[in-house]
Amino acid sequence: KNEYHPFPRHPEIYLKKYGKQWLYSEFTVNHIEQLYRQAYPLGEDRLLDYIPKSLKREFLGLEMWKYIAILLIAVLGSILYYSVSFLLKNWIVRILRKFPAISGASKLVIRVARPLSFVLVVALINLFLPLLQLPALLNHYLVILLDAFFPLLITIISYRIVDLGSGYFEELSRKTDSSLDDQLVPLLRKVVKSVIIIIGTIFVLISLEINVVPLLTGLSIGGLAFALAAQDTIKNFFGSIMIFIDKPFQIGDWIVADSIDGEVEEVGLRSTRVRTFKNSVTYVPNGKIADSIIENYGLRAYRRMNIKIGLTYDTPPELVQAFVQGLEKMVMEHPSTWKDKKEIHFNNLGESSLVIMFYIFFQVPNWHEELNARHDVLLKIMKLAKALGVSFAFPTQTLHIQDLPGHASLNPSYDTDPTSINQRLDSFFKESNNEDRN
Repeated sequence: KNEYHPFPRHPEIYLKKYGKQWLYSEFTVNHIEQLYRQAYPLGEDRLLDYIPKSLKREFLGLEMWKYIAILLIAVLGSILYYSVSFLLKNWIVRILRKFPAISGASKLVIRVARPLSFVLVVALINLFLPLLQLPALLNHYLVILLDAFFPLLITIISYRIVDLGSGYFEELSRKTDSSLDDQLVPLLRKVVKSVIIIIGTIFVLISLEINVVPLLTGLSIGGLAFALAAQDTIKNFFGSIMIFIDKPFQIGDWIVADSIDGEVEEVGLRSTRVRTFKNSVTYVPNGKIADSIIENYGLRAYRRMNIKIGLTYDTPPELVQAFVQGLEKMVMEHPSTWKDKKEIHFNNLGESSLVIMFYIFFQVPNWHEELNARHDVLLKIMKLAKALGVSFAFPTQTLHIQDLPGHASLNPSYDTDPTSINQRLDSFFKESNNEDRN
């Protein structure tokens, strides 16, 4: 209550109450000489002794020599700006030669070098401003404006450096197996840029002598209200972070989660875009998909084929055995099958067929290759059956009539000679191998 600080920028200058009078404090009086030298570090107070009287005439409120000084400062600032900008560009380009992967580096270098050069120009103006001895009010606002330029330029430089750094990390992410990195780098770039803008704005406002405490208090209260009103949005944001950390899937994977069934196209800040097999696009909130049980078909090392092959009941056991052996050999010779895991057996006597279990896996990278492999295997099964002379069963009802004397039997006849069967098997695989070579 007994002290008054009229200049927030200079807390060492303050008034103190002595009785009923407000006087400069003893501390301030003792430091007048030091404060004066801080205000005029170049000895501007002695400059007027060397200025001719003809240049001290006023024009539009300013003495003539001040116009000349402003012009000289402008010329010197321009020379400094272009010189430093040129040197910085060459220096930064030399550094970037070590990182040739950064795309668009030359344009980014120019965008960073210019504000860096302007920082030195502002520092030069700030140094020579007391020399002009401008009117107190005008000088006050110019100092505030120049002080605000520093955080503004640092914010611009940081903002553009983020683009430069993200270009490098984008190139690194393209070399990784995970395609989620390609989405993560742009996402982080947006977040970092937003933080830089917020922090830079706060420092600019402080430099402009704007009290940011009420603003921050209002933002905190408003932020609380916003958080309560935007719980789902916040949940989706943290859901996206969990997706990038856990990596339950990546771009291009086929996933199934609840009612979602399709291929992942993009993972955003709020939602994940999935292209269904009907070619429609589904946008799934990240909060929902992060809480779901996700079945990722894209991460399968092996793709299963599990079918039941039914032969007619009149197929002799010898041909059933030969057919099973032929299936096993076909799987072992196929280039896309997993040789260590297969189950091919005469498995059941069905209602209308002899059931053979055909349980195998394909070693293929995607669904398209899996379909091609299934297509090829099914065709080979049909050709094998044709070569051995066995028939596939289908649901039927057969009425058997007792054989009449003098009439040929209606039952089919089979060649079960082992030599003949082996010859037919060998012939089948020779033809199959020839087809594969062609």
